[in-house]
Amino acid sequence: SSPPPSSLSASKMNNMEIPRAAPLLLLLLGLASPASALSASSPLVRARVAAATAPAVHASPLLRRLHPPVASAATLQQPDAAASTAAVAPEDEWIARVDLAAFGKECRELGSRLEKGQGEADVKHLKRMILWSNLCGAVGVATMWMKPNFISVMGLSLWTMSRWTMIAHHTCHGGYNKQDDGTGRFTSLGFALGSVQRRAMDWLDWMLPEAWNVEHNQLHHYSLGEDSDPDLVERNLDNLRQMPALLAPVKYLVIAFLTVTWKWFYYAPNTFKVLSLNRMRREADPRLEKLSTQLQEDPCVVGDWHFLLGPSSLFFSNVEFFVRVLGPFFTTRFLLLPAAAAAAAAA
Repeated sequence: SSPPPSSLSASKMNNMEIPRAAPLLLLLLGLASPASALSASSPLVRARVAAATAPAVHASPLLRRLHPPVASAATLQQPDAAASTAAVAPEDEWIARVDLAAFGKECRELGSRLEKGQGEADVKHLKRMILWSNLCGAVGVATMWMKPNFISVMGLSLWTMSRWTMIAHHTCHGGYNKQDDGTGRFTSLGFALGSVQRRAMDWLDWMLPEAWNVEHNQLHHYSLGEDSDPDLVERNLDNLRQMPALLAPVKYLVIAFLTVTWKWFYYAPNTFKVLSLNRMRREADPRLEKLSTQLQEDPCVVGDWHFLLGPSSLFFSNVEFFVRVLGPFFTTRFLLLPAAAAAAAAA
């Protein structure tokens, strides 16, 4: 016989239908916005999840700051009668057997326990990752004087990728905020921010760190899979997806091009566009009235701001984009380091 409704909580969710539960799990773990998680379910699911998760969402200062609640806890605690009596799709029937309040409680307790477990071991791990990243960079730079070789390519690429995905990503998300050494360097408000020197020391890449923080940490994570998610692949590549099968070779060529250029061709300008829009909204810039919702949500790639809006772009100028965003990485990795390697080889 099936267990009673009150007995099903997080510890027994492995018997549930995971695909439909995934948006709800992401919401409770703070990885998705309430809108994106609840939109995937029936009215009854949305009402019950809202009631069960409201305390969790409202309890976090970070969530209060970045994603202000749209309704009071009291309002969310009581699902309306229409939602309670609404027909439930077969794939949503499992929700009636889940004790969502217990599930939410267990998730919050897990988060609290993990937070209290942070300490010196985390700092040592971060420093170890930085050391390995720097060693990869040192190997890549030290072998640049040689003819094109696999060692240089692997060293330089691992240096760049690990600096982003293993160090900057976690630090910019605030993962080490409570383990900072007092300088503020390894916090979400200090890492790679404020100057070109700080960026070069902490995280030098095609993207501007300030722009990535807004695009990824805020818009992407709090709008996963929604139209306001700037990294919504199915929308960003809609033109490619709509091409007839006859043009399949063209699709493959485009994908091949994006595979080796996406970071500077798409990600750098798109994150900078998002940062520019964020600044315009904060300052109530009247130019926003000239930008349709679609234009604000459409992806921005190299050249878009020139062809769509002309040289005096509403987003940013070519000079600003190169000097602030692409310039530091391009100058360092493609001019200064190769020049130094060539000089060393000639000596």
